[in-house]
Amino acid sequence: MDEQGSDFNWVKARHECSAARIFTRLSLRAAADVKERNELRTDRELKREIKFEFQSKGARFEVFQNSRERPSVTFVLDGDGIRVEGNNPSACFAGTVTLNNEGQCRLKVEQEELQEWQVLKRALETFFFSPDA
Repeated sequence: MDEQGSDFNWVKARHECSAARIFTRLSLRAAADVKERNELRTDRELKREIKFEFQSKGARFEVFQNSRERPSVTFVLDGDGIRVEGNNPSACFAGTVTLNNEGQCRLKVEQEELQEWQVLKRALETFFFSPDA
């Protein structure tokens, strides 16, 4: 189905669909997710003084627990893509920017086109909700 119409300016849309723009939006959403996750901490997490933190510096941002010695997830702007690194190998991946056939800007990870919330879920779900958290 042609959602954009025959006059869709794909060149302009692809120009605006950059790794830097997606990275900036991911950073803002990750900071909001950290705030939300801290507000939802369980009594057990509060007793253990577990708190999630966010730090951004240039072409990278990191989500971590209380101190740098604990597990963390790092997002890195890497040219035309974004890498996610961390202590959990299953949450490590890299994606490239794509403009899909519906004219939507997405991060392509392996063969899957992900929305920003899906990228964050893939990277942070185990980190936020592990029984060890």
